[in-house]
Amino acid sequence: MDGLTATGTTHVSVVVSPVIDQHYFRESNTVDEGARTKLVCIVTKGDPPLRFHWLKNGLPFLAHGDTTVQTTEDSSIVTFKKVTSADRGLYTCVATNVASSANMTMQLIVNVPPQWTVEP
Repeated sequence: MDGLTATGTTHVSVVVSPVIDQHYFRESNTVDEGARTKLVCIVTKGDPPLRFHWLKNGLPFLAHGDTTVQTTEDSSIVTFKKVTSADRGLYTCVATNVASSANMTMQLIVNVPPQWTVEP
């Protein structure tokens, strides 16, 4: 068996994990009831394809009523056309590619005007 050689080719692919831009994704967002607001999740690093999904208070969030979710190749934006007190909570953006996932959480605080519990 002396003098025998073998050759082959190996392809190595390095995939960069997603990184969410903290500049756009604040720790909290305070808005008045009835106002319009957006939760913006932008990935500044990470190889495509990226998949996005949102959680509200740890559970899957689905757009409803006056709320929409728009997703592009590197971002996902939740738009509230008219915020209600039911919208308050912790919102988590999760960005995933074949390498790993990244997530960030923001608290949406909704200011509601005082109301009489019993009319005077």
